[in-house]
Amino acid sequence: MARGQAEILGIAIIIVLVILGFLFLLRFATPGESAKLKERLNRAQIANNVLSAMLKTSDIICDPFKKPKLEELLIDCAENQIQGGSVVCQGKLSCQYITDVLKNHILKESVGKWKLGYELMAKQAGTILPNFPMKQPPVGVTTASGCPATAEVDSQTYLLPTTTGMLEVTLKICT
Repeated sequence: MARGQAEILGIAIIIVLVILGFLFLLRFATPGESAKLKERLNRAQIANNVLSAMLKTSDIICDPFKKPKLEELLIDCAENQIQGGSVVCQGKLSCQYITDVLKNHILKESVGKWKLGYELMAKQAGTILPNFPMKQPPVGVTTASGCPATAEVDSQTYLLPTTTGMLEVTLKICT
């Protein structure tokens, strides 16, 4: 083997060892940071999954034949917020019905049971929809009406097109 080839091989081995050293350092030097990162990613994933599933859920109680998605009821509420909505579900207009379903069933039975706090906001062109925001503090927090200022918060936002502009639905999850 020529002298130049041996030097190149030696440099390559040194680079591989340095990379392995950095990987080892990153893995074991900051175990507390990786736990915080995992917790934060978990909150962000919860916010994304809950909001996505919530919007795509069909409501057979409102109308067993049409089975409107909660997303459609939110859009109806946004488009007809002055009247409180145009769809009637169990004697309630869509704005009141959707907030009851979200707060008393979906969020209570998911995020509430996981003992996390949440804030759900729906607004269109800067105007907050009727009965929003919905807030619940994390378990053990009694002073806040939602996520306290000192809480760790992660959120997810979905944009829904309506005939009157974009509807912005945001779910914040806090611990």
